[in-house]
Amino acid sequence: MQEDIFEFGIIVGRFQHIHIGHEKLINIGLKLCRKLLVFIGSANQTTSQRNPYTYEYRKSLIEIIYKEEISNGKLIIAPLDDWKDSTILSPKWGEYVLNKAKEILGNYPSCIIY
Repeated sequence: MQEDIFEFGIIVGRFQHIHIGHEKLINIGLKLCRKLLVFIGSANQTTSQRNPYTYEYRKSLIEIIYKEEISNGKLIIAPLDDWKDSTILSPKWGEYVLNKAKEILGNYPSCIIY
């Protein structure tokens, strides 16, 4: 796999609980992108049956696994609040995610890993 072919990449997930599939996606993103932004979704939700872990807890788990990548600036973790009605998916949700990524990265991502 060719490395660092994209400037900025993003991954969106709830990471309720982070598992090997999430790690595989993040590892692919780290190989493909010079900088990878991992959005932790439902960041504004209080704990519930659907979202048993807080944003801070989920973030801390990713930080433990990817400590080196975070310290060298290759990996960024950021909260992503649910957009209005989370049961409705539309192009507006995609625009919301891309605009949030641009706020953090300074540019739109060139790669979305899912």
